[in-house]
Amino acid sequence: MWLQSARGRGLAYFVDGVRSGTAALVGNTVFAFSNATTKMSGAVRKGLLTIGLDQPLGEPGERPHYDIQTTTRKPTLPAVFSR
Repeated sequence: MWLQSARGRGLAYFVDGVRSGTAALVGNTVFAFSNATTKMSGAVRKGLLTIGLDQPLGEPGERPHYDIQTTTRKPTLPAVFSR
């Protein structure tokens, strides 16, 4: 495989290569920070669920499951006050 030097190809090709390399570096860096933030927030959520500060919500789009024993019932009036 034969490679041509940057001097043989010209300055425009060199500048174009530096520009595309810089754009790729910035894009990958933004993705890495976004991915790390997502994973950290997921770990914090799991930690809070583990110590019992929250109830699990399930998968996104799934309806929440309510345990019948833990829900409060409306107070009922004695038969004297009902119609």
